[in-house]
Amino acid sequence: MSPELAVTNGFHDARLMVVDDEPSNVKLLVKLLQNAGYTNVHGFESPAEALEDFDRSGADLLLLDLNMPEIDGFETMQRINARGLNIPPSILVLTAQSAREHRIRALDYGARDYVTKPFDRVELLARVRNLLEIQVAQRYMHGQNAMLERKVRERTQELRETRLQIVHRLGRAAEFRDNETGYHILRMSHTSALLARAIGWNEKKCELMLHASPMHDIGKIGIPDHILLKPGRLDAAEWEIMKTHTTIGARILEGDDSDLLTMAGDIAIAHHEKWDGS
Repeated sequence: MSPELAVTNGFHDARLMVVDDEPSNVKLLVKLLQNAGYTNVHGFESPAEALEDFDRSGADLLLLDLNMPEIDGFETMQRINARGLNIPPSILVLTAQSAREHRIRALDYGARDYVTKPFDRVELLARVRNLLEIQVAQRYMHGQNAMLERKVRERTQELRETRLQIVHRLGRAAEFRDNETGYHILRMSHTSALLARAIGWNEKKCELMLHASPMHDIGKIGIPDHILLKPGRLDAAEWEIMKTHTTIGARILEGDDSDLLTMAGDIAIAHHEKWDGS
């Protein structure tokens, strides 16, 4: 649905709240809004009751008086702001206070419009309509952004899982060439992660170790079968060729700057190194 359609079809059904301590004012405004076609209008003479209702059901637009006993319009706006809503309601202050300092203060507290009593009915309805159109458009955009964020998270997770699948399958391919089973990979990778955790690595790095370590022997793909699968002991020349599976593995995994493949490359080239570097 386009933003234009969303506004056209949605704002007459928006939830409106009228908050004024004068019963006659509440009755007049509710009737005026209903006659204009708004079907979800609620009137309150008590700001406290209005705030309770707001917490239960929310609102798209508040028509709010300023001079009220116990809780005035300014405090009402403060309490709404304190909710920390992603999309706060539009607030139209409707008051007899015409002083500039009241207008500035109301706008600073979050009011989007300020109308003084007595008001022109046609002008008030036009201002209500404009605020609701903006409010509904804002809700639409917020919904679109939330949907895009969700799709990005889903796509990121999908790419991550695909990358892990490739890593695991390449690791298994290398092990199958060496007549090993997949259980060896599972044992080795989980043991590696446990050792990483034991030396104080954080969970993120331990998880990288879990998924990167199965690639340690990927370089065996480049070792000739007559050496890799030789049943007896390797001679000196064959052993030198066998050692190259570490550098072959590193070359296979190089060229990617992801944390996962960077660690996998480090493991591939160094997993036969001794503490003295030999």
